[in-house]
Amino acid sequence: MAPTDSSRAAAVSDRASPVTVFHHAAQDWIDDPSRGLEEYLLQAFDDLRSLSEKP
Repeated sequence: MAPTDSSRAAAVSDRASPVTVFHHAAQDWIDDPSRGLEEYLLQAFDDLRSLSEKP
C-alpha cells in the first residue's frame, strides 16, 4: 500500500528538528528580508505543527 499524503506529512514532521525548521525560516528571511525573522520562524513552526496534526 502506498503512503498517503497525510502519512508522508506526519513522517516528515516527526523527523523535523527545531534546527531544521530554524534553517528554513532563516533562509526564507535571507531571500526576502521584508518581514522580520521572527515572523518567518512563527510561520515555519506553525506549518510544521499543521503537518503533524492528525486529521
